[in-house]
Amino acid sequence: SALLAPMLMFLEVYMDMLLPKQMTQMVDVAILSGNIEMIVKVGLMMLLFAFLGLVGGVLSGVFTNYTGYKFANDLRKDLFKKIMNLSVIDAAELETGSLITRVTNDITQIQHFVSMALRMFIRALSLFVLGIIFTININSIFAIVIAVALPIEILIMILFMKKVFPHFGKIQKQLDDVNIIVHENVGGVRVVKAFSREEYEEARFTSANETYANTLLTINKYSAILMPVLTLI
Repeated sequence: SALLAPMLMFLEVYMDMLLPKQMTQMVDVAILSGNIEMIVKVGLMMLLFAFLGLVGGVLSGVFTNYTGYKFANDLRKDLFKKIMNLSVIDAAELETGSLITRVTNDITQIQHFVSMALRMFIRALSLFVLGIIFTININSIFAIVIAVALPIEILIMILFMKKVFPHFGKIQKQLDDVNIIVHENVGGVRVVKAFSREEYEEARFTSANETYANTLLTINKYSAILMPVLTLI
């Protein structure tokens, strides 16, 4: 499934790339000449390409999700087994809340990364390579446009990474803090109530949660700006 997903995604992109050429044939040759037979022939060819692209896209999604879930399932089992074999000292040093984050959120993030790599990365790479080939094939003058636009987009991506990457390290620590506080309060709820520490614990949790949320918002703001800028270029 890990091999089939990118292959089918490439099929979808390739079919998408073939459609504009067929549309050119339809408009510039078939319609202008009034050749009904050619219109039908090209139209059926476009339907075939669209159908093959649809099949490739749907099956690529199925195999991508299957691979991601199975990978996460195996990794979560291995990690849980590893945690169960940790020494008491190591377990105490790593903290329960942090270990919970590793088994849950971190593996989910890795699962999403695997799915994105198999689907979106392959799609973007295929569009990038095939797009350049098909564009230059139409008219070599378009190579100048690509030569100007591409370095600008690469520079924007580098600046984006420099801004965003430091926040990912903060997120891990902040999510650990949220999970540790929740774990402590659930485990020690009677002690908290006995000493009337509800307000203090609520304030402590709110502070950790808001810090985590603000960091995520910062990352999402940068991400929200990135795609429109690249699309505009």
